Amino acid sequence: EEVYATPTRRRADTNKDKKFAMEANTTAFPKDYWLQFSRGEVLTGIFKHPDGSRIAYVCNQNAWAWQGATMDVAQEKGKEIAISRFNRKSGKWDSLGGRRAVNYALAPADAAVFRFETKPGAVIVKDTPIKWDPTDNFAEVAKIPAVGIDRNIKPAIFTEFGKDSSLTVKQGKAMIAVYASDKTSDIVVFSNPSAIQWQGMLVDLGQAKEAPVIMSQFEHGKWNRRGAWGDVNFSLAPKGYAILKFERPGPDKPAEPKK
Repeated sequence: EEVYATPTRRRADTNKDKKFAMEANTTAFPKDYWLQFSRGEVLTGIFKHPDGSRIAYVCNQNAWAWQGATMDVAQEKGKEIAISRFNRKSGKWDSLGGRRAVNYALAPADAAVFRFETKPGAVIVKDTPIKWDPTDNFAEVAKIPAVGIDRNIKPAIFTEFGKDSSLTVKQGKAMIAVYASDKTSDIVVFSNPSAIQWQGMLVDLGQAKEAPVIMSQFEHGKWNRRGAWGDVNFSLAPKGYAILKFERPGPDKPAEPKK
């Protein structure tokens, strides 16, 4: 049994920013270890199964934020490793085949279980590069009547909020489109720039006590009011997007791209 972790950017107990470093009482993955994580903030237990395979119980270190994780597996010729993921609904293992990398999302405080079996000669699956323009999502969203976007208004598109915006992306990567729907609210679309990797997004709303911003999320064909949250976290599937609305109590400028 071995337990290793990655560095984190947020405290697991308070969800507050901290220096990107290991949490107390955790051990980093050895540099020459066969399993690594190039993305995601996780705590992982490795166990040996009676049949000789290895089991990895991968936990999200944060109880408030999604993680877009990339698990890297060292593959050697003649010692190829076949990977499976445990399916909670079916109670069975879903085969992923032989891979050098596995991309997936971890919900807040959630975990995923993987099995690694040495199968000499197993075919190693290669991810084929996919051409993808994340701005395609913005055109699709604008066509959804219930979202309420004026298709005659051109959005501001960027990858990072400007200094004059109260919003800050704390975690994850996204192409962002801001539609100023009126003088007191913005509709913001977050589009995943990757066609392969999941994104675990965390957006700080920069709330002010005297003028809190009210956040709503468009899901299942309608707007769902969330309230004056301090931050919001969500996942972006490969090629996926999320639609949020931020309502201010009074006139304000819409978010502008960082220059």
